Amino acid sequence: MKTILILGLSVALAGCASMSSLFSFGEKEKKVVKIEKVDLPAMIYGEVNLKAQPKTPESKEKAIELAKQKLNAKIFRHYQNPDVVMNSEGATEFERALTKAIFAEIPKPRLPKVLIEEPVQDVETGDVSAVVKVTRADVMKSQMSRLYALDGKLRQHLHATGKGFKLKQLIALLPTAPVLMERRLLIADMESISGEKVSLPNERLASMMENQIERLMGQLVVSLDAMTPESAAFESGFKKALAEKGFNMSARKPDLTFKYFIELEGTEVIGDIEMLNASSETYATVSGQYQEHAMEALAEESLKQLVISMIKSMNRIIKVRHTELLKDSYFEKV
Repeated sequence: MKTILILGLSVALAGCASMSSLFSFGEKEKKVVKIEKVDLPAMIYGEVNLKAQPKTPESKEKAIELAKQKLNAKIFRHYQNPDVVMNSEGATEFERALTKAIFAEIPKPRLPKVLIEEPVQDVETGDVSAVVKVTRADVMKSQMSRLYALDGKLRQHLHATGKGFKLKQLIALLPTAPVLMERRLLIADMESISGEKVSLPNERLASMMENQIERLMGQLVVSLDAMTPESAAFESGFKKALAEKGFNMSARKPDLTFKYFIELEGTEVIGDIEMLNASSETYATVSGQYQEHAMEALAEESLKQLVISMIKSMNRIIKVRHTELLKDSYFEKV
């Protein structure tokens, strides 16, 4: 399976040294994305003009919010663009779905010290004009501070388990993925604005974590187990549909076993899937009724539910590790 997950891209900064691939997945089919230098002025403005608005405080608040969004769009050109992390040659549907789900977990970028000019509303037309602004120096200072915080955060995950089946290892390491993704996107924007290469202390660690996610994704094995002889008649079609989604179907010892019950009832196909981990524990389930392209629909729903379960597992681990970190911090002070 050709894995890319988050940002399997080589990024080259125009006029600067090439930045390493944002994620090293898809080594054989890397796609180069040019990060052009953006010449932002010392004071960056976000302006908006809303036509014929009601003469209420809410109209001015709306204009200010839209002006802030424009300001953010000027500065965070890569951070806010999901295509940057999802467009990669050689990616499977499973990898793209997981990448998209992780991207959705990243907090929106926020700018500090945004100066807001008093909105002006035309008494006759109702048009509202709003202007917000921020200095380029404050942008660089705040976002580099965020970058160093993200870089340091990687060390919280140093003890992610390297034991057990591949799914267990992948889930243990997955909490690093949102950090790695946000870190790399911010690097792209900061290099774009400054025109200089950004170097962080834990670059080697980040690369190792990215490579490990790639390895685990590529080695994840899925097998099928029919619950009835009637269900087994659908195995060939179901297996093919899952393989087309990017699942690594193999006779090797599985990390996930799809225990399935499929039967034809009139013109409908009834499908129930229980995804079991290597400890035979239920990890995700699918249940539905399908008519046209039933095997493809079952495979699609299996992909969706597996990704949902993986993101839930990721967030649970993040919460536990954060709680443990707070406890450690508390006892260090006592």
